[in-house]
Amino acid sequence: MNKKLLKTGEKILGAIFDYLMFSVDGLAKSFDRREACKIIYGELGFESGSKEPSKLFYELERRGYIKNDLGNEQSFKFTNKAKLAIIDKVLATQSAESTAMFVSFDIPESLHRGRDLFRRAIKRMGFKQIQKSLWVCNKNVGSFIDLAASEYKVSNYIVYIASNKTNIDDYISKIIKE
Repeated sequence: MNKKLLKTGEKILGAIFDYLMFSVDGLAKSFDRREACKIIYGELGFESGSKEPSKLFYELERRGYIKNDLGNEQSFKFTNKAKLAIIDKVLATQSAESTAMFVSFDIPESLHRGRDLFRRAIKRMGFKQIQKSLWVCNKNVGSFIDLAASEYKVSNYIVYIASNKTNIDDYISKIIKE
């Protein structure tokens, strides 16, 4: 697949995601390929009859971003990998809350790849490190933490807590603003 087509694939993912409600629940439902193609043709200006959208659907499926819904080739679902790929876009639509979300994890070295991927995911969610194994953010991201922990197979080593009041509230607000 050429680079131009891959760039277009990224635009297609963006166009489809822009069309959806940005929530884990919204991304969990099935979507009709024909309906998605209409969006793609409209948003990206493909000529009617172009085969590029179907090639791109194939590429998205091959890369693990979408899968057929219950064997029906006319509908698809986004995979956890796709949901994690757009975390930053989803969270950009959320406003800050007064509740702080804390995440702590102690993932063994034998799972270092999963640990690194999980750390990257929580950074993209907006978490800031306040101690070696304690991170904080001011958005409601509990469902995304569960999603990332499950996808990277590190759920047993992660704890998250939401709190309205701590003894370091001033420090947290300073760190979050950075």
